[in-house]
Amino acid sequence: ASWWPWRALGYLLASAALGLVLLALLPLTLLLLPLWGILCGTLERRRIRLLGFARIPSGHVRVAPEERHNWLNIRLTEPATRREVLVLLLDLVAGLVALTVLFFQVMNLILVVGVAVVALRRGDVDLLLFGGTRIRLGTDDWWQPLLLLPIVLIAAAYLNLLLATGQALTVRWLLAPRGPEIAQRMERLTRSRAAVVTAHEDERRRIERDLHDGVQQ
Repeated sequence: ASWWPWRALGYLLASAALGLVLLALLPLTLLLLPLWGILCGTLERRRIRLLGFARIPSGHVRVAPEERHNWLNIRLTEPATRREVLVLLLDLVAGLVALTVLFFQVMNLILVVGVAVVALRRGDVDLLLFGGTRIRLGTDDWWQPLLLLPIVLIAAAYLNLLLATGQALTVRWLLAPRGPEIAQRMERLTRSRAAVVTAHEDERRRIERDLHDGVQQ
């Protein structure tokens, strides 16, 4: 009776569509796995809000404007990128699972409604179920399969919510920023930037010294 089943259904539909896209682009995905992982992580940080979760902050370090030309190198060496690749693989598997589950749910709905409609129109339906159980339906009791409809819908709603919540919590755990990790990366980038500046200053002094001792003399 709430919005949660619909949110879970929307999340699973998006997962199924994403899984199909990743499956179709599997060769390109394998070649550009880190970049696809970064893109997938960006998408998941927004998509998780479908289930009422807050948007996940990025686990990447902030790249200064003067380091934009090293953006790719910085991203490829970050632990957050490796976790986003795991999220990509999770989305691929979870998307195929969601597609399978939704397919069987739709088939169950079609079966329940279809049996009732056929019994109403034809007047005589003979069904052989699992375990050798046989059911006969006619125009008088054609409505009996429809009694299973609420059970099928409720079971599907809870199953969808379980799958969607499990995937979202796993994605949230993988994408959550690690404070010490980001601090360590920032310290390493700062040391690297300081080393570059020091090397540049040393080279400038060497050139000045060569000019003064050599060309000027």
